[in-house]
Formats: sequence, C-alpha cells, structure tokens
Amino acid sequence: MKKLCILLLILVTSCNNTDEQILEPHGMLEGLFLEDSEIVIEPINELNSDYLHKATKRGFYFKPHVDIEITAVGGRMATAGNYEIEIIESYSDWGLLHETEPIVLSKKLNVTNESVFQYVELENNLLLKANQQYVLKYFSENHESVFDVILPNHYQNSTPQSYLHPQMITNIQIGMMYYSYYNEVDGEFEFDTFEGKLNAGAYIDDTLFLRGIPDFKYRMK
Repeated sequence: MKKLCILLLILVTSCNNTDEQILEPHGMLEGLFLEDSEIVIEPINELNSDYLHKATKRGFYFKPHVDIEITAVGGRMATAGNYEIEIIESYSDWGLLHETEPIVLSKKLNVTNESVFQYVELENNLLLKANQQYVLKYFSENHESVFDVILPNHYQNSTPQSYLHPQMITNIQIGMMYYSYYNEVDGEFEFDTFEGKLNAGAYIDDTLFLRGIPDFKYRMK
C-alpha cells in the first residue's frame, strides 16, 4: 500500500509539471521563432533614416480568438536596459490609436541579455477578451533596441496587399505593426506631431513582419 501511494504521488507530481510546461513554455512569439529556424531576427537596418534617432513605441495590433489570461510580458530587445511595456485596448480597427483608448497594462522590464527573450511575471493575470483588438508595445529612447523580424515566403497569405499580415499564431491574430514617435523636451518625452497630427499609426510591409519584438506569455481562459 505504501509503494502504491508513493507511485501515485510521483504520477500526480509529474502530471502537474507537464501541465505547467504545456500551458506556457514560451512567449507567443518566442515559441514561433523557436519552431522555425528560417525566421530572421536582425537589428533594424535603415541606419541612415532620420527617424531612427527618435524615441519610439514599437509593437503590433492583435486579437485573441478565445478569452486568454496574460501571465507575463516581455520581449527581445537589441540593447540592455529598462523598458516600459503596455497593452492598449483599441477600437480603431487596425488603424491609428486614440489618446483616450485605455491602457490595461503597464509593466517595467529589465533586459540584461540581448540574445534571448526575457519576461516579467504579472502579480495578477490580465484577462483579454476574444475578438477584442489590443496593441502590445514598448517604449525605447532610440531605435538601437529594435529588432526586425522577417518571415520566409511560406508565411505569405492569400491577400496580396497584406502578404504577411494578418498572421495567426495558434489562437492569436497579429494584425499589423504599430509605431509612434516622441521628442525629448526638457528631459520629458512628448508625442511627436507631423502637420498637426499625432506621428503614430499602423502599417503593413510586404517583407517585414515586425519591427520591435514585445511579447507575452498566456494561457487560455
């Protein structure tokens, strides 16, 4: 009887450990990149562009197709340092973010290793609703932190104008890239404007999948 109890305890412990690994072994993007060695991650390569010297928020629009709980946020950055990561609940239909759209998460991440994804766990999981649009983005004082992600041709979808967007990763739809620019004034960063409009938006590229790689870990609700 004693041996049977020990065996049952080992089995239960083994199942619990396996469940935890299945639920969230990696971040959403991290898992995709580990599965496909043909995906290229490289430092931003337009070094002669004036905007590369501006402070920026970089990320992407996404929609979960099921209710999910975010358990950690992070990403991979090309330079070590502290980064602010945000999730925005957006109603702009894959377009410009409005200043009034709510920030549902803001978290600081300390990046110490540029060659791997790093994450900070949430004290309380964040519920994101199925088919609701969100933006995941991070702030950097310059573009030196930004990695580009280039997908191989087999990710091409059936819409010529979109090419790589939208892209489904398990049950998360990546809609398109997000960007915004900031100017430093007296030690503070202010939204950049262009001809009286906020210098921010979303864009699709026929070869580039992401510019900046924030990420999150999640489990289905």
